[in-house]
Amino acid sequence: MPLPLTSLGLLYKMRGGNSDDPDAKKEREIAWRQFLTDYSKIILFWLRKNHVNPVDEEDIFQEVLAKLAMNIATYDSGRGRFRTWLQTVVRNTMRDIRPRLAVWQLTDEEAKQIKNPGDELESMISEQHQYEIKTRVYEC
Repeated sequence: MPLPLTSLGLLYKMRGGNSDDPDAKKEREIAWRQFLTDYSKIILFWLRKNHVNPVDEEDIFQEVLAKLAMNIATYDSGRGRFRTWLQTVVRNTMRDIRPRLAVWQLTDEEAKQIKNPGDELESMISEQHQYEIKTRVYEC
């Protein structure tokens, strides 16, 4: 099952949409819930792939969401894919928060001992990548 494609409409609603619209706040809340449904697993997968200690995952995840809320308007679809931009936000958040964490990374051996729920997600990402390649080929 491929991951859902990122909708520019979803991103627009996450930004607040038309702020003059009285329903914009409600639409923004719905859009953020949809974003969390679609992207929570991939963000956690990226954290685990970088050997973030499970104790610190939730703190970093919350920090990522805070940065997204502040910076979602800076995403420019003309400059690249949303997932690439999101991964950069996650990576920069990990770098920024590292000094505040008592325990940062697991050793490679410790990481291997933890069952990685991201294996299924990694397979989904691979399938999504193949799907996008095929879609681009067929569009040409």
